[in-house]
Amino acid sequence: MLTRKSGLAVAFALWVFALGLLLTNAPLMLASVAVVIYFTLVRITEPGPHVDLSVERILDADSIYEGETATVTLRVRNNGAPITTLEVSDALPHGLRLSRGSNLALTSLRRGETKTIDYSVEPVVFGSYEIGPVKIRTTDLGRNRTEERTVESLAPLLVYPEIRYVNRMTIRPVRTKNWPGETVARRTGPGIDYYGVREYASGDSLRRVNWKATSRSEDILINKFLHEAGGDILVVLDSRPVSEVGSPPNSLLTRSTRAAAAITYRLLRDRNRVGFLGIGDTLASISPGFGKRQFEKILVSLVSLGSGEDWDIENLPRLLSIRFSRQTRVIFISPLMDESSAEAVIRTSTSGYSVIVVSPSPLDIEGSVGVAGDERRVAEKLLDLRRRVLLSSLGRYATVVDWDTTEPLGDAVNRVAEQRAA
Repeated sequence: MLTRKSGLAVAFALWVFALGLLLTNAPLMLASVAVVIYFTLVRITEPGPHVDLSVERILDADSIYEGETATVTLRVRNNGAPITTLEVSDALPHGLRLSRGSNLALTSLRRGETKTIDYSVEPVVFGSYEIGPVKIRTTDLGRNRTEERTVESLAPLLVYPEIRYVNRMTIRPVRTKNWPGETVARRTGPGIDYYGVREYASGDSLRRVNWKATSRSEDILINKFLHEAGGDILVVLDSRPVSEVGSPPNSLLTRSTRAAAAITYRLLRDRNRVGFLGIGDTLASISPGFGKRQFEKILVSLVSLGSGEDWDIENLPRLLSIRFSRQTRVIFISPLMDESSAEAVIRTSTSGYSVIVVSPSPLDIEGSVGVAGDERRVAEKLLDLRRRVLLSSLGRYATVVDWDTTEPLGDAVNRVAEQRAA
């Protein structure tokens, strides 16, 4: 195809020819005809598309956390004839923005030459993204040709939720199992909480000998400690559209997702087996497990779980009874924006599961939108009253954490646990 400048030149030549015809001016007509003939011969004699480019994209990481950056390196190599003007554009998805450099480039390439484009991106909010495709536009001014093509090269990038470290979280499994953990069990064994003394037996470590008690006894006495173990805990995230109040990155659902990631991280650090159940556009289910690999599996499910309602939350108790033991502690994370979520908590509890509800408060988000003035204050009071009544009724079936999202999550959970212990 002709370039814009070539097209304008042909149009001007045709205008000059018409003017010459109108004025019966032969030189004008001959000059314009010469221009048109030149461009016609170029189009006839020009071979087909001559652009031969190869594109390679490299990411320095395939997954990052919110607040981090990823560096993208784009290499464009010219395997064909020299290119006078080359425009390269690497498309960025909504949710990623430039933090350094540019994803656009304007250059020229000789035969065999490679152009490298470096830039960095940062996430607006966590999620699963694909960088690309690459759009290329070449212009040959000498031959008056422009060619456009798209290279369907996509690079996946996972952005995990920001993990706000929780130093201590008073969430305990229903029943400890036979592996070491951080929960004090009702039996003696390896631990740090002193329980008493007993007589020395063959195989006991001398470091556990209570020399003070032994000096007053005829036998060698060693210290006994309460056993510290772990248990099974299931994190359930309500990711239905009704939970999506406000706009990312500060919507209620994004805060709930970050809370799920922080709780999971802390519980795995305490050497519990942690599973995950996400209710949204799909039903994400991960059986309880240990360690870093389990945490990564749960993070992938969190960022891949979209807001949706393909699965009825009222079926939660039935699903739990099929897949998870009643010795599994259930942590249900939801703003409780409708009656079905509260009903699911009640039915889960009455089915024999011990439930902790972590409910991020929607009041500050809902109060920031909508009407203003007296009507707004009345609406806020009504919302607050409705939420208090709902949480109070759920308190008979579960431990309820009314989480003001301006407060650290660990403080809110520990305060409720201490109140119940008192």
